[in-house]
Amino acid sequence: MKLSLNNKEKNVLFIIVGVVFVAIIISYGMNRSASDFTQQPGYEQKLKNAIEKKDQELSSETVNNNDYFIVTKEMKENPRYQNPDGSVNYEAICVDLGISISTPEGALKEIYLSTVDNHIEPHVLEHAEIAIYSDENDNPWTLKKGDKVKFHTYVDTEYYNHVGQIYFGALKDGETFMTDNLGEGTSVDSEKEFEYVVPESGQYHFYLFRGSTEPIVIKWIKISKN
Repeated sequence: MKLSLNNKEKNVLFIIVGVVFVAIIISYGMNRSASDFTQQPGYEQKLKNAIEKKDQELSSETVNNNDYFIVTKEMKENPRYQNPDGSVNYEAICVDLGISISTPEGALKEIYLSTVDNHIEPHVLEHAEIAIYSDENDNPWTLKKGDKVKFHTYVDTEYYNHVGQIYFGALKDGETFMTDNLGEGTSVDSEKEFEYVVPESGQYHFYLFRGSTEPIVIKWIKISKN
């Protein structure tokens, strides 16, 4: 049986096919795997460079700073230095070694990173280090009251073998970061979406602060606003 369509019917059919095709493309974009960022050109090299840079910094600090130490096999196996989940209790080791574990008033280190195509590229945060994020022009975001900003953050806790706490927050332009103003820290095993609802219109930077003794690898941050 041969189906015959007039021009009007052909046009309607063409429009329907086009709408379905666009819907499929949009659906694909919305449901892409969270790990797609690893397929970005040069991603693995950027991640490697970030880790190597931090390792070099830590190596230099270890030589020149008595507050750094190496966790031995004996320490890892000592029940005194184990958390209930079996991970290493670095704070207990610091106490026994006479190393201060007091929280500084502000960050001991700061790095500044700009957004690229609505994402932040790989970097590593060590103890008491803060990463302050800007828009693509290296400026704070101009936001209105009620805007919702989401930072979908992907981390690697295996390289340094420690989860620990990270803190997400915002700084209104001109505001100074103070640890006294920190909210509740978050333990992130692999990924976490942080959301900030803008309390009043203005210009804002966002940040991640590492509160634990061991570094953490920030593999990628995807930023969205609505």
